[in-house]
Amino acid sequence: MKKSVPKFGYMSISSYVCSVIRDKDMKLGLVRMSGERVIGVQYFESKFSRELGEILRINGVEWRVGVIAEDRNSIIKVLNEIVRIQNSIVRKKQRELDREINNQINQMFLDAYKSVMNY
Repeated sequence: MKKSVPKFGYMSISSYVCSVIRDKDMKLGLVRMSGERVIGVQYFESKFSRELGEILRINGVEWRVGVIAEDRNSIIKVLNEIVRIQNSIVRKKQRELDREINNQINQMFLDAYKSVMNY
């Protein structure tokens, strides 16, 4: 039994591969940014070829292509890691701010106590 070889006609093998790839939806991980801060992430399938860093507008909201992969699960893992890192940064900054505020409040109480006790 003879194997049939696909006939490309005038199409080169590389353009055939590109056309086959284009037939599949491109799986993307989108990231919504505000300055240096991550506001949101979402999984998205695009019918068009996209590149990392490209900006998409979905319902008037700007999203940046942050992840391109073959399957949905690997994209979701990376997006979850992005959110985990961002949350860690936000919590660290909040702890520093809380510590500073607590120090100021403690100093105010100490000053008030000293003034009442006439030190």
